[in-house]
Amino acid sequence: MRFDKIIKIFQKYSVFKTLWAYIRIPHSRATSIIVAKDVIINLAKSARIQVLKGRFLIGESDASTRQRTRKTEITLANNAQLTLHGDVILYEGVGVRVTKGAKLSIGDHTYINRSASIDCTQEITIGDYCAISDNVQILDSDFHPITYNGKTSTRSKPVHIGNHVWIGRGVIILKGVTIGNGAIVGAGSVVTRDVPPGCLVAGNPARVIKENVEWE
Repeated sequence: MRFDKIIKIFQKYSVFKTLWAYIRIPHSRATSIIVAKDVIINLAKSARIQVLKGRFLIGESDASTRQRTRKTEITLANNAQLTLHGDVILYEGVGVRVTKGAKLSIGDHTYINRSASIDCTQEITIGDYCAISDNVQILDSDFHPITYNGKTSTRSKPVHIGNHVWIGRGVIILKGVTIGNGAIVGAGSVVTRDVPPGCLVAGNPARVIKENVEWE
């Protein structure tokens, strides 16, 4: 049984990519970094991923490598920063892109599920104990400035997600949004404004459905 488990581990994870991550990514002695075989990590020379503690698991999946349809990809441009503050899991197909000079921070015991994507052009912070479901999109930019009645909108605004936030399947979180601690965002919602702590929001655009909610 032990031998079979060892074989499965070598089939699922990449020894070469894991060793590369240990050399290239700053981390504490108490930290472990494990990289699956179908993971792509693109780091500019001045980009920086820092794992402060805990375990960083990249490309986790219950499916075999052959059964996966999308690769997990992390791309950091020049002077971009990705900081992990504890145990973080990126499941298969997750895409993380941090552009030049931008900062992405992910808290302890937070996981990002299959085929979710994060596009950070300025600043995105995700707190501790967050559950981010499949196909979620988090963006802090419109990517193109919009002019209306002679006024041009700000292209990028920071996104802040508090602690113990549950984001349902297929949610889109747009620029300038703050989601309070303990909040729940219903599946398929488009979040265009702040979400108060302890509230359940849903819809397009998302609005408060229930207050004083709790989840496990």
